[in-house]
Amino acid sequence: MNVDRARRLRTGPTDAEQKLWHRLRNRHLQGWKFRRQHEIDRYIADFACPDAGLVVELDGSQHGEQVAYDEIRTRKLEIMGYRVLRFWDNDALTNIEGVLEVILEALASPAPHPDPLPAGEGVRLGDRRVTMTIQPRLTQVFRFLHARYADGVAELAYAFDDDAPMVERVRFPHAPAVPPARQAAFDAALKLLHLVAGVSYYKAGVPPKIDVTDGPLDDASADLLDALYLHGLAEFAYRNSLDLRGRISFPRSAASPSPYGEEGQGEGPTLPRAPSLNLPRRTLVPIGGGKDSLVAVEAIKAIGGEATAVWIGNSPLIAACAERTGLPMLNIQRELAPELFELNRLGAWNGHIPVTAVNSAILAVAAILYGYDSITFANERSASAATLEYEGQQVNHQWSKGYAFEQLLGDWLHSHVAADLDYCSLLRPYSELAITRAFARLTPYFDAFSSCNRNFRILGPKPADRWCGQCPKCHFVFLALAPFLPKPRLLSIFGRNLLDDESQAAGFDALLEYQDHKPFECVGEGAEARAAMYTLSQRPEWQEDALVARFRDEILPQLDAAQLALEPWLEPSAEHRVPARLQAALKAIDA
Repeated sequence: MNVDRARRLRTGPTDAEQKLWHRLRNRHLQGWKFRRQHEIDRYIADFACPDAGLVVELDGSQHGEQVAYDEIRTRKLEIMGYRVLRFWDNDALTNIEGVLEVILEALASPAPHPDPLPAGEGVRLGDRRVTMTIQPRLTQVFRFLHARYADGVAELAYAFDDDAPMVERVRFPHAPAVPPARQAAFDAALKLLHLVAGVSYYKAGVPPKIDVTDGPLDDASADLLDALYLHGLAEFAYRNSLDLRGRISFPRSAASPSPYGEEGQGEGPTLPRAPSLNLPRRTLVPIGGGKDSLVAVEAIKAIGGEATAVWIGNSPLIAACAERTGLPMLNIQRELAPELFELNRLGAWNGHIPVTAVNSAILAVAAILYGYDSITFANERSASAATLEYEGQQVNHQWSKGYAFEQLLGDWLHSHVAADLDYCSLLRPYSELAITRAFARLTPYFDAFSSCNRNFRILGPKPADRWCGQCPKCHFVFLALAPFLPKPRLLSIFGRNLLDDESQAAGFDALLEYQDHKPFECVGEGAEARAAMYTLSQRPEWQEDALVARFRDEILPQLDAAQLALEPWLEPSAEHRVPARLQAALKAIDA
């Protein structure tokens, strides 16, 4: 049936398909052989290069209604070893050279892992092939084997049952020798990284037993990891109809001694502090390519703080944003064990992981290795709000960006690594709306930033090259910026008016928590989205746009207007862990 359908599709290509095929056929693209309407299992790909494991899809304007199907199909193709690039028909018709450039970049780069992370938090895979024979969902033990470090490379080894090791590598560029005075702290941070990064592998089988080869953990470490795996995998569990409560239990020792005995000044009766290492007074600031980290960077620069822009993975967009900051840059690479790909082929559980926690652990190692006394993320207070509640458990897509995790990890680093290593979020006091107000003043970044998680057409010459215009992140950033930017300026950033497109109604409804919970994405609270939309409904330049008018006529009558004011969302909270030397940066954000 698929063969006949593929033949029919070849006889009636769209104008966009015909134009792209003219450039791909007969090995015109640097000798790569492409096939059109190519059958892969039960799917038919618009264009495929089997030798490179690459699929290229062209979507018409009506394709936005099929986003959920496309995501499932893309996931299945990735599990089979294919990368998938998606373009709009209009891209092929009006910017064919840009489309070909992206395809060439994909052909020249290694294939991504089938368990991709959010934009700005990606990984780089090695190319070795592996064969595994276990059934991941039937495994009984997840084993943390060892963590080793040499010459700038950390090796983290894991296994299910008695199967072969899965080895992840984290590469720290131009790494100096670990100073002897920091060796114990470095070893503690490396062990933490091993335990935290294991979440990527544990979720493949979620076996009932966890074994740590180095021996049981102290209470503080076990508490941190139990909480991280339970709450950080809550969305994964919800989507897979699993209940991890009572299943996740890291081994702990009875005595639970501090790694530093009784030395140091205690924060409490059971949490002594690690020694101070006199770390240099400078800050690692993770860059994700979006507005939040850029607000944090500029606030630290405003007070003359010494900082380095750091990111994990090899996103050109993030690299461009980091370069735009003018700060020194540090690009760390994380290479997932290729065995995870094989586990997916064998039917592993799959889904969202708390990647910010993994990145935080990587940066704790980097702080000790390179010498920094603070790791300062740009996570807003809205990140602590749950996406939904399911069977008595809060499910938060952003749990490892929330304040509860920040407190757990910050306290753990003080007690186990270094008393003078601070871990915090500079933007914790602020809502998303307060942050977008601050970002609206940072005009030099308007042509460089992107919060879009679906868009791979980065660094292109047009706004549409950075914003897909279809995903929850695009919807939310557009809505949150609208109250604070002149309308023409906002439209120039996105290249279109998302609020005057009736086909986007369902996406904005989800942000407003109208008839559904908010998306599983890094977006603000439903209440602040409603406040932003209400503000626009009162402004002449916006109130007749299709979705603003719909909000005014259909949704607003069901709401309490007294709860829709914008101003309360612009007030900072006093709840944060920002160290004293960086607190002046908060005033720069408020200014």
